[in-house]
Amino acid sequence: MEIKLKLEAESMKDFYATGEDVVIRVYLFSFSDDPLWANARMALNRPAGVGEMSFHIIGPSGEVIPFQARLRIGAAERDEFAILQPWRCVGRQYDLEPNFEFYLRMPGNYRLTADYHNDDTGHDWGLDAWIGSLKAETIQFEVLA
Repeated sequence: MEIKLKLEAESMKDFYATGEDVVIRVYLFSFSDDPLWANARMALNRPAGVGEMSFHIIGPSGEVIPFQARLRIGAAERDEFAILQPWRCVGRQYDLEPNFEFYLRMPGNYRLTADYHNDDTGHDWGLDAWIGSLKAETIQFEVLA
């Protein structure tokens, strides 16, 4: 069975007011012919941290905007895995507060790349979830002055 997955990200708006939450949606699409188990929790954290999602954000002056939230994320639970049917997707919305996860208060253009990584097979619950990494195409949004 060939597994074909794709990660896509989108900003819900092209322009955000300074101080407004930046809303990002991320989708994990299956283009496989068979159903497969996936870790659908999609917890956001630093690139090497516990969790499945990380965002690489480049700010208006070309600087990397670091993930600054302090989180305690444990292992994924059984109910956070989902069967991903052929030609379907699972997704999650992230409401990024400008002073919490990332500092997004500087006016200008931002570029965001979403990365998904799962190394939890779900074997603890008798599952055989897909493991691996995916990167979405870079998206852009603007914070207005």
